[in-house]
Amino acid sequence: LEFRRVLFRSYLREQFISHGLNFLGLQETRSAAGASLVHHVYRLCSGGNKGHHGVELWCNLKQPYGYIKGRPQYLRQSDFAVVYYDDTRLLTKIDASLHQFWVMVFHAPQSGQPQRLREQWWEVTHQLLLDHQVQADHLYVCADANAAPGPGDGRHVFEEASSTSTSTPLLQHFLSTFDMCLPSTSAIHIGPRHTWVRPDGSTSHLIDYVMVPAAQFQACSHSQLLEHLDLANQTTDHTATGVELSWWTTVQNREVSHDEVGLRFDRNKIKDGNLSQMLGNFHVASWSTDVETQTHDLTNHIHATLQAGCRCDPSQPKKEYVSPFEI
Repeated sequence: LEFRRVLFRSYLREQFISHGLNFLGLQETRSAAGASLVHHVYRLCSGGNKGHHGVELWCNLKQPYGYIKGRPQYLRQSDFAVVYYDDTRLLTKIDASLHQFWVMVFHAPQSGQPQRLREQWWEVTHQLLLDHQVQADHLYVCADANAAPGPGDGRHVFEEASSTSTSTPLLQHFLSTFDMCLPSTSAIHIGPRHTWVRPDGSTSHLIDYVMVPAAQFQACSHSQLLEHLDLANQTTDHTATGVELSWWTTVQNREVSHDEVGLRFDRNKIKDGNLSQMLGNFHVASWSTDVETQTHDLTNHIHATLQAGCRCDPSQPKKEYVSPFEI
């Protein structure tokens, strides 16, 4: 059985790469907890529970996630930090140079479970995000929610969806609490929507989602079921769904720091230099940005201003107490 799983992971990895995906969220993987890196695919596993459950997050480190002046930017292993995991949830913070965000993969209880058990699971999930102070505008979720989307409200669930199930109120409460939306219920979605077929093949339902911040819905350029992503099911079961986002933004490149390039400026020129205009050009981050990022960006801006406005004279000695060389 384990050999079969290894072969399947290798097969799925090839498909993951060929589809050009950045991230893949998997549920019911039953694998051991841990992390691995094979063929530039970084795999994070929450671990199963006695042969059940288990979720995973895959990232293709060779697939660009953005561009700076046409140059591709790639995620690195060191950008990832798993902050919580259990057999049905995996919460990861990704601190990349262009974008800092969170990715959550979860597998909610199916509708056959007792109502109170399902409510408790969603309550714990809510509290987990609140405890880690996850910013709603930087959260992306890959979910087997085991819940139909329900009626649309125009922001979180769109008009094209109308089916409901017993867990629909739990899903909609999650979406409204963290201000997230389901692109697969919108007009940008192409093709069929239903992601799960009952074992007897009698009915199909939309219960699996890629959730994105509602404020970022305009950046969603494509949504579609990945029907050619073969999950090696013996019978038709779940079908993966994919969402593509594309946007332009202006950021300060955090890749280059003064520690890496060496911070040099002439302190004696500070009192005479006109630095106010350059300092005033600093772009203040939004109020929701974490303190560490704000401090980092402000420090880098001040250092860049000093190096630009108080340049060192290369003909002068580096230290004041060193006499000029005599030739």
